Amino acid sequence: MNYKTQPKKFSDDRQEGMRLMSSGRDATLMTTNLHKDLSEEEAKEKILMWRKWFYVNIYGHNEEFYKQNNNPF
Repeated sequence: MNYKTQPKKFSDDRQEGMRLMSSGRDATLMTTNLHKDLSEEEAKEKILMWRKWFYVNIYGHNEEFYKQNNNPF
């Protein structure tokens, strides 16, 4: 087992988790503040739209990576 590569992989996984969590948090905040009168289904759609936007545009990953590594709800 190569112990030198494990800390790098752990760091990468942790960083990716932070990106996903942050984009989900920010999407929820945007939806609840900007779109107050939505049904539950409409709110879910807006959260997914904002989460993708934050993940791709703010946290710096491409859309294809997002689609492959993100399972909505």
